[in-house]
Amino acid sequence: MDAGTLPACSTLSSPPTVDLCVQPVGGWQDGTIYDTKRSVQLSGTITAVATGPVTDGCFQSAASSGSEIVALAVRTQADGGTTDWNVEYQVPANNVVWTVGEHIDIAYTASGGGWSPVISSLTLNFGQAVDVYIGVGGDVADLSDFPLTFRQGSAICLENDECGDWSSYDLEVKDTSGWTSVPYGATTSVSGYRIIHGGVSKQLGSSTSCMDWYVASVRVAVLRNTH
Repeated sequence: MDAGTLPACSTLSSPPTVDLCVQPVGGWQDGTIYDTKRSVQLSGTITAVATGPVTDGCFQSAASSGSEIVALAVRTQADGGTTDWNVEYQVPANNVVWTVGEHIDIAYTASGGGWSPVISSLTLNFGQAVDVYIGVGGDVADLSDFPLTFRQGSAICLENDECGDWSSYDLEVKDTSGWTSVPYGATTSVSGYRIIHGGVSKQLGSSTSCMDWYVASVRVAVLRNTH
């Protein structure tokens, strides 16, 4: 399908919500600065498991169904004592695979914001294999912290507005058997994982008639089928 026959992006159904958040209980000591860079490696014990927004958690104002949010409380030990963390992620048709008392390894990164897209990832490991990966960025190349490889697929729509032109795209993921397409907003099983396409959209060209406008977004969730 060439660009001239693509439907308008505004006519598409919204992709599923994919989001993530990690913070110490009580919040970060430096506040919630939008463009702060963070890189956290945690290893601790799950002390609570909940579905839906939790008090003082990351998604207190979330309007989606509670089954889409998993909220973990994790306690870590260090030389300075214990620290309790909120570890939360939001994906459609979620399955809670965690139980209180389990040991969990967590990797969290976040950067960007302001006049650039937020680039963030969350990886949860129960053992050697990755159990949960959530990736958010401005380009598919930002999805770099997961064993499988992603690339942008075919354009599925074209949008023209007063600020510029942009398209949304399918996603492709590579494992040992080759490349598999994950349609926009869909869920596809690959190598024992559910790959959830939370949206890929990019502006066409670098020029715009609006000073603070850009389109650069990718959201992907990966959930291991067994725990």
